Amino acid sequence: MNQRREEHQPIGQVIEDAVSRSKREKFWQEVEASVERLRADPVAWKDYQDEITLLEGGSMDGLEDEDPYYTVEEVDEIRRRAH
Repeated sequence: MNQRREEHQPIGQVIEDAVSRSKREKFWQEVEASVERLRADPVAWKDYQDEITLLEGGSMDGLEDEDPYYTVEEVDEIRRRAH
């Protein structure tokens, strides 16, 4: 977070932001560790890859030709806020 912006925030907000950032970092560390454990098991990794290949076709819900729910700009904003 921008240090200058933090200087003008209430301490409660600074703490809340730090806790949120810490939780996000912990979540992604756990995801990465889980993927590494999965990769370490060749049979489980192949099963996972096979399942992903099966699901690549989408949900098969008949909505393939529908307009996307979010605009490109909205997706960019969602991704920006997630980081």
